[in-house]
Amino acid sequence: MNSVIDKSMPAGLAGWLGESLQQQAGILQMILNSMTEGVIVCNTQGELMLVNRSAELLLNMDGKASDLRALSAGYDWYMADGITPCAYEQRPPSRALNGEKINDFELVVRRADKDVNLIVNCSSSPLTDSEGNIVGAVNVFRDVTASKRAMHDLHNAEQHFKLLVEGTIDYAIFMLDADGYIVSWNPGAQRILGYEQSEVIGRHVSIFHTPEDIAKGEPFRKLKQTIEEGRAEEDSWRVRKDGQRFWSTGVLDALHDEHGRVRGFVKIMRDNTERRLAEENNYYLANHDSLTGLANRSRFMERLHESLMNADRDGTQVAVLLLDLDRFKMINDTLGHQIGDMLLKKVAHRLSRCVRETDTVARLGGDEFVIILTRLKDVSSVEVLAEKIVLEMARPYHINRQEIRSGTSLGIAIYRRDGNDPGDLLQKADLAMYRAKSSGRNHYRIFAPGMLTDAQTRRKQEDSLRHALKYQEFELSFQPQIDLDTLQLSGAEVLLRSKNRVLQAIPVSKVIALAEETGLIVPLGEWILQATCRQMKKWQKMGLPEFKVAVNFSPMHLLAPNFINTVRHTLTDTGLDPRYLELEVTEGLLVAASEANNHVMTSLKEIGISISVDDFGTGFSALSYLKHFPVDVLKLDESLVRNLPRDRDDVAIVSAIIKLALDLNIKVIAEGVETSDQLAYLKTTHCNAAQGFLFSPAVRAEKFEMLLLNQKWSSPVLH
Repeated sequence: MNSVIDKSMPAGLAGWLGESLQQQAGILQMILNSMTEGVIVCNTQGELMLVNRSAELLLNMDGKASDLRALSAGYDWYMADGITPCAYEQRPPSRALNGEKINDFELVVRRADKDVNLIVNCSSSPLTDSEGNIVGAVNVFRDVTASKRAMHDLHNAEQHFKLLVEGTIDYAIFMLDADGYIVSWNPGAQRILGYEQSEVIGRHVSIFHTPEDIAKGEPFRKLKQTIEEGRAEEDSWRVRKDGQRFWSTGVLDALHDEHGRVRGFVKIMRDNTERRLAEENNYYLANHDSLTGLANRSRFMERLHESLMNADRDGTQVAVLLLDLDRFKMINDTLGHQIGDMLLKKVAHRLSRCVRETDTVARLGGDEFVIILTRLKDVSSVEVLAEKIVLEMARPYHINRQEIRSGTSLGIAIYRRDGNDPGDLLQKADLAMYRAKSSGRNHYRIFAPGMLTDAQTRRKQEDSLRHALKYQEFELSFQPQIDLDTLQLSGAEVLLRSKNRVLQAIPVSKVIALAEETGLIVPLGEWILQATCRQMKKWQKMGLPEFKVAVNFSPMHLLAPNFINTVRHTLTDTGLDPRYLELEVTEGLLVAASEANNHVMTSLKEIGISISVDDFGTGFSALSYLKHFPVDVLKLDESLVRNLPRDRDDVAIVSAIIKLALDLNIKVIAEGVETSDQLAYLKTTHCNAAQGFLFSPAVRAEKFEMLLLNQKWSSPVLH
């Protein structure tokens, strides 16, 4: 076999590459076996030349197949939809033998007796000799059901290694010596990084790193980590020859000699810039207003919640400033929406200049803006800023050679003086803003209790609830429930959010109470049930992890004449299996135990729906009530969890409830878990699952879907 030594190389490099073929093959075999991507190489007759260890493990092969057809015949092959069969001739290896290059071809592979059920991403290329004749084909595939990147396995012979590596252009594959200097370079590296082989051999790998990373000690830190651990992964920006940056994902593996000493490294990297930019763009769009670039309503509520928690910890105050523009509708109607949009952008810019970097400016929609001022020692500074904003907004705007005057009306609410939660503060700021409007506009007002009578507030809220129900101005949010043994997702509780501005200003619990008092709870509950089942079925069709979702219902639902039929029809219409639905009732329902309630819950159990008791342990019911109801789950009220494990009384109560539930074969879920100490204590009990801000707040369906797609349930802190 010809030597692989390049005589034009420096003597040191040539010597390094001039090890015996057996030693080099051993190094290449180690590289091959370090890969997690499956590799199959065949000749033109379809005979298998190479089936690497990852391929055998992924397909659970028994080693009996000697050619492609025999191998293919042992499995069921489908197109990406998992339904349409994929014939032998359509598969990437067969097409590659006919001279076709296939990239990112998705297949579903199944075989029940081998416990194989994979979605694989395949790339196949024909192998050619020096005269361009096809001598075989290589097929590289990875298990994308678990979204794991892997290196290509290499054959234990020099020629196979060269055919495989040099035929790969989607990955940069190159080798380094023990000091990090480049000693080999594949076409993929040339394509991704822009260097010809002659330009890069003998240069240090640091030429691909950004100045910021070099200042942090890269790539030497990664080389050291690889020596100590055998492997290091990377997910960061790198620099091409032309200075352009790209997002690189890859792995660095150590190569050892026969004595176990590190002789060099093999590095595999891929350009994932498009994916990275898409992720960043999606995150930005989900949290920012598309017109002004300010935080949107969702991001505002998250930041306000964080600010209130920080204020509790630091003993400081938080102010919410809600404002809208005076005469904005007239400007829009007379000058057009384009001018109106340009005005909103200028307003956003002015507001951002008025506040500190630690404060938050958000656009709620239309001409409504809100500001969160954090870490306040006294209220006087809020009034100074409010006056500044009013004066700033009153200055004329110059847009398309026109002078436009608007001004603002601004309302202020202070935490905790005016409210104890985000919804309450927003409501009080809204009331103060409307008082500022009624005072002649271009003013600010701080909330005072007498700004609106209770009757006026109630009437406004009720009208808003009827409007929201008529026009479906609601959306769902989901809070994950985490199994305490595995810290994996075991279920979720669905919660209601309103898209109606008035209802958003009050806590959801008050919206539910208002719906119950006005008799609107039944149609509202039907909407929640329909929306939940549709969303669950959608996620199941997407192939996301299956879990049970809990939906809250009031006694009024259970007493409604057609409740059971409504549930049956909803499950039938959406196609959701009843075993994925859990009905939550309040502990108070047990106290008001009636034969009718029990009959309804028994009927739900017969359908296949689980029953859980919410807020258990608040003192309304006796534990003996449990034996009268077909209960599957008890949810420990957060008031019992809050002081765990410090409060000995709460520990005793929680222990008693969990023990009884265990004896009755009832699962227990702890609500309101917010600290690591609470989690650590609950893990020592027979408590089954937990939910709370330690894991994740309730998030909209879109964000919950991202968590499901990313499978972010393995960490005890998810947000």
